[in-house]
Amino acid sequence: MAFCVFNNTIYMNATIINENMLYCSSPKLPPNLQTLPARELNYQIKIAIGTKHTLSVDKVGFNYYHDAELSAVVGDKGPVAGNTTSILRGKGFAHPNICNLKVRYGAIETTPKFLNSTAIETRSPRVNLPGPVTISTSGNGQNYANDITMHYRDKENTFTYTQDLFVTFFSPQQGPTSGNTRIKISGFGFSQLKNDDGTPDLSHPLYYRFKGENGNDKSNNGGNGILTKVEEQSDTSFVVRSPACNAETGHKQTLEVSWDGQNWQQIMPGDKDHSFTCYDAPEVKMITPHFGPVKSPNNETIVIQGLNFKCPDGDCSNVMVRFGNREVNIYVPGTILDDTHIQCAVPKYTKPDVLPVEISLDGVEYTHNGVTYGFFDAYLLDVEPRLISKNGGTPLTLSGFGFVNAGQGETKSKFSVKGTAELNCAGQSPCYQEATYIDKNTLTVKTLP
Repeated sequence: MAFCVFNNTIYMNATIINENMLYCSSPKLPPNLQTLPARELNYQIKIAIGTKHTLSVDKVGFNYYHDAELSAVVGDKGPVAGNTTSILRGKGFAHPNICNLKVRYGAIETTPKFLNSTAIETRSPRVNLPGPVTISTSGNGQNYANDITMHYRDKENTFTYTQDLFVTFFSPQQGPTSGNTRIKISGFGFSQLKNDDGTPDLSHPLYYRFKGENGNDKSNNGGNGILTKVEEQSDTSFVVRSPACNAETGHKQTLEVSWDGQNWQQIMPGDKDHSFTCYDAPEVKMITPHFGPVKSPNNETIVIQGLNFKCPDGDCSNVMVRFGNREVNIYVPGTILDDTHIQCAVPKYTKPDVLPVEISLDGVEYTHNGVTYGFFDAYLLDVEPRLISKNGGTPLTLSGFGFVNAGQGETKSKFSVKGTAELNCAGQSPCYQEATYIDKNTLTVKTLP
């Protein structure tokens, strides 16, 4: 029989390994001794073999320490591939009797980097399955602090492993250099962080950034270090916004997502080496002709003139022209004539109106230049004022609908009298006066003498 004798009074069974080694467990330190200063938290150990009454002359010291206490895990999530850097905050890391500081993720042991008495730095080990694990500390590499929580996880000592997102849909894959293109990504595992009751943990959103082909980080945060959250996040889809592109970033952008801002996963559609392509933003300058009759029996066409009418990746199958706004939307296919001209048919429209005309090179993102096309069928409802000077020059406001901006000198009003007689104004008959277009419901004109 062999014993380890602590403080000449406490006998603990020992196991002899060989002639130079034996193992034994230490006894619990009595509560009245646990409050002593660190230098006094120790027992002297002697060895007794064969009989409890024969003690070794030599003795060694055995020191006690208080378990370190965790209060927070900064960097509490990371991929199953491991290598996530976390800062464990708490107290007791610098106890002088600690001899072999270790950290355990579940059942996997790691060696932390000591920072100070209230913080240590660790790197997560690789695991096979995602999910939360308990982080515990040991001051000797053997005895780990107990997790006393039952059934639920404590945030102050929990690390959650995540798995890579699985993407099945990414659209669109190109947009203008001006940025802010709405991109929808679909797949699985987009809300894998859960509360204890199984509902999505919205306090841990998914973040994203874009990196240009030149290596520039063009997150939509302007480089201020604030992480950008994805939009409309669910378990199967989320939305991001494309960044503005320029010569510095390049036109090929790679989307990356992260749960913690430290570990980033690239999202690549198909077999591409990038996620998103920027093209020079098109701009509408003018339309010829810029007005036409309502319910025209002819199949009129217009030519839209502008800049940067270049199809992304050379694919011009998605060129569209939109007549209208949020309330009215009419879409017709467009044909690119060259880099500055697009031709399209004028849609059949049933009422007089003035509609903005915008173009899209990918069928998703449209220009916002405000150039209009007018469907004219003028109808006058009211004129103010009703009393005018015979000397002319009285400003009139004409109210109605179906007015279009025909251009300078092209919009005119006619003054006449009831019956067959015509007015003679300043030697002219009939009386026509150039009118000024205000909007689709208003014209102004001055009377003739």
